[in-house]
Parts: sequence; structure tokens; C-alpha cells
Amino acid sequence: MIKILCFLLLGVSSIVGCSPKGYKINGRIEDTDRATIKLLVTNEDGKLETLQSVVTDDGSFEFSGVMQESHLCFLTVSNKFGRIPLMLENADYKITIGEANENRADNYVVESTSQLQNIRSEFQKQQKVFFQKSDSLVTLYDGAKKIVDLIEASIIYRQLDTLSMKYNELTLECIKSNADNLVGLSLIYDPLMQLKYPVLKSRYELLCDNMKNTVEGKACLQRLKYLCGLVVGGTFRDFKMPTVQGDTFQLSQLNAKVKLIDFWASWCGPCRKENPNLLRIYQKYKDKGLEIIGISLDTDREAWLKAVSDDKLPWTQISDLKGIYGDIAKKYSIRAIPQMFILDEHNKIVALNLRGERIEAAIRDVLE
Repeated sequence: MIKILCFLLLGVSSIVGCSPKGYKINGRIEDTDRATIKLLVTNEDGKLETLQSVVTDDGSFEFSGVMQESHLCFLTVSNKFGRIPLMLENADYKITIGEANENRADNYVVESTSQLQNIRSEFQKQQKVFFQKSDSLVTLYDGAKKIVDLIEASIIYRQLDTLSMKYNELTLECIKSNADNLVGLSLIYDPLMQLKYPVLKSRYELLCDNMKNTVEGKACLQRLKYLCGLVVGGTFRDFKMPTVQGDTFQLSQLNAKVKLIDFWASWCGPCRKENPNLLRIYQKYKDKGLEIIGISLDTDREAWLKAVSDDKLPWTQISDLKGIYGDIAKKYSIRAIPQMFILDEHNKIVALNLRGERIEAAIRDVLE
């Protein structure tokens, strides 16, 4: 277990030699009456465990204790998605959480006497600017798609891509400046399950050894090794999931010369637009050794089944109905769809994220 002592009595702290000055967290949630707030920390097994927990009836909460050493911790609220990273040390923290149902950087403010937390908060302010620009562009992009203005949609998409690259550059600079402390570590570990292999690799390599040797740093390395298999030449890991019919599908039990793994959803316009092309390819190559496995990121079973029926998809369809927050989406770091992997008979990845005619070309190359 991580050595964190939460002695609230001065006498006890004095006996074990800890500083009588501990940490104190005062918080306020602006839009809730009753909620459970948890203070979490990563244990030596790499799993998050509850350091403290409290139920609030009026939106206010408080935590206090004594830290032997600084740790990366997270604050979660039961009725909100996401978590708030805290560079927890013996210092004072004031946290204000906004009305949105998601704990992202523009929905909370952390004021603290902790120098590390203040560095993290300065980065958070820059995050907010990127989030605001991104939200505006996404709104414009959705509007362009509704009126089928493909040229405008393409321009906005490139702007979003540029914004994403600039945000990654900002993050890399902050990690580089804080490679030996919890701030740099938090910018990798907090979004760990959302990071693609090249992004995670570039961030992880900046960390100093002392951060790589923390439980969080080791978890980052483990994830990096796992994602290394999700590139061309890597082996697609085995999985089990429920099918439309209620049976269990397991990838390793599927015998086929070429396998196409298609992450999609009923609500995804580009996915539905690609389905006729996949249907054409399937009918052309199914007798030559092609199998397609559709993995839906739907949360609504009826919507999923209706899309399968409407699009006349005859291949295996599976889903855990947990959407982008489901285990399989996290396992394969799926944050945008459609996303496809083309595998050979040994489940080696031969191509990924292709569209249109390029899908057929890749399948044909494997079969030939």
C-alpha cells in the first residue's frame, strides 16, 4: 500500500515524526444538493483506491490529513463525469466545481498554497482556452455538416486538427518543464486511457526516472507497451463481448484469412455512410476468407439493433452498450469513430483507419 498517513491529531502526528501541518481541502459544488465526493490515489497494484470519502447534502465538502510525501490524487463527484487531478501535499486547497455534468478543465477551479498545484492550475487556464476554441469549431463543423457544406466542413476539420497539434505541443512543453515532478506525471497519467500510442510515447519519454518509477509512471509504461500492439505489425489483443443474439464472441476463436474490426455506432454519420461500402466488400470477399466484426459504441440497444437492420449488416455485431466509456473503448483507446483494424489470420494488424477503396485494396493484398 502507498504510505499515506492521515493522522488528524497533533499528538499522534508528533509521535510518528510527521509535520503537524497537513493538507486541508475545502470544496464547493455549485449545482448539486447531494453527492458523494471521493479523494482517490493509485496504490502499488496500479489501481485507484479511496483515500477519503464524504457525502454532501448542500454541495460543500472538506478533507484533511497529513501526507508523508506528495502524491498525485484525484477528486471525483458521483453525479459528474471525469476527475480533478490534485498534486496533494501538506498544503491548503480550495476547489470550486461548476454546473456542467463533466469535470473537465473549464468546469473547476483549484486555488492552493501548493506550488505544484499552482503550476498545474496555470496549465489548466491554457487548457480552457483550447477547450473554448475547440467547442466553437465543433459547433461550426456540425452546422456545416447539417447543410451538407462539405468544403466548409473540411476547412473546419483541418482547423480542429491544427488546434489539436498545438494543444499537444503545449502539453509537451509543460511536461518537459516539469519532468521531475507530479505536474508532468499528471499530464500523462490523468488522460492515459485516451492517449494514442505516438502521443503517449512522446510524453512518457520526457519524464525523469523518478517519475517513471512511481506507480503511475509504471502504469503509463504498461499502457505504452500495450498500445505498441495497436500499430501495423502489432498483434490485436483477444477480447470477449456479447453479440446481438446474446451469445459471446471471442476473437481468438474466429478462423478467417482476413478480419476487419469496425468500431462504429448508430449515431455516427461517417460510420453509417461507410456501411454500404463495407457491405459491398463483404459480399465480394466473404467466400474468399473475409470476416467483419462490428463493435458498436452505442448505449441504446434499440438504436443499435435498428441501425444493424436498416443498414442490412449481415456480419457479427457485438457491443457492451457502454459507449466511449466502455471497457473495450478504453482497452483499444477508441476516442473517435469510425475506426477500423484489418487483421491477418494470426490477428496481426496489416492496416488501420482506412476508408473507401483503400479498405478493399488492403483486404485484397492479404487474400492474395
